[in-house]
Amino acid sequence: MESMNIKTLSSAATIPTRGDEFAAGYDLYCSQKVTVPAWSRSLVKTDIALEIPTGFYGRIASRSGLGVKGFDIGAGVIDSSYRGEIKVVFINSTCEDFVIEQGSRCAQIVFEKHYNFEFVKSEELSKSVRGESGFASTGK
Repeated sequence: MESMNIKTLSSAATIPTRGDEFAAGYDLYCSQKVTVPAWSRSLVKTDIALEIPTGFYGRIASRSGLGVKGFDIGAGVIDSSYRGEIKVVFINSTCEDFVIEQGSRCAQIVFEKHYNFEFVKSEELSKSVRGESGFASTGK
């Protein structure tokens, strides 16, 4: 198992956990009580900072149990060069205010490898079966 440095920024911080040994995501915990108004979004504090290894990034994602109830996550890429507090953009797409209690799981972070590419300007791209067909073109 690899290791990663984590800094807790307050006594209210909780180190991320996985639901089981096969979970891809690590649960993130809210470090203070937050009310997210109906049809709105709020920035949720975790009071943790990470040292994500070079070549990886953290993707903040919804927890499936919250997603099915109308709650989502926005702005979810944490670069390996970032050393500040991890915060979660929590989106409430319901008709009622939602309270996130301090210490409750509000999102998850999944660590993914990324690749760096050099773009080469080209007048033509190779042909493919799909071509330029866009939205909903493969769901026939």
